[in-house]
Amino acid sequence: MSDAIHWEALTLGQRDELVHEKVMGHRYSMVEHEAPSRAGGIAFTYSVKTWQTGGQEIPHYTRSLDAAWFLIEYLRKQRFDVHLAVDPLEYDVMILDRRLGGRSFEAITESASEAICIAALRAVGITVITD
Repeated sequence: MSDAIHWEALTLGQRDELVHEKVMGHRYSMVEHEAPSRAGGIAFTYSVKTWQTGGQEIPHYTRSLDAAWFLIEYLRKQRFDVHLAVDPLEYDVMILDRRLGGRSFEAITESASEAICIAALRAVGITVITD
């Protein structure tokens, strides 16, 4: 089992990257860069995370219902059932894994896209703690 992820401690971009990697299965590599010094030579080196997405931007899964819906379609193809319940103040997403005898993973938040993302992460084995 993975280490627990504290959802509220992540930035919006980090949340989207986590979903992109863990649920959608996209990979990244660290690319080394060198910053030249004024005197010539190298002042310092730094690494940049480069996603292998064919140059496309990472979707805003946690902020866009359109992007989050891609997760639902992807999970359905992976033999998951996805159920969404709407309450006046919150969204309840339950994902059932048909491969594990119907084991369920749930998330309840004020945002439909976030509930989809959190439940999807839980369904792929990531422990997500929401406050």
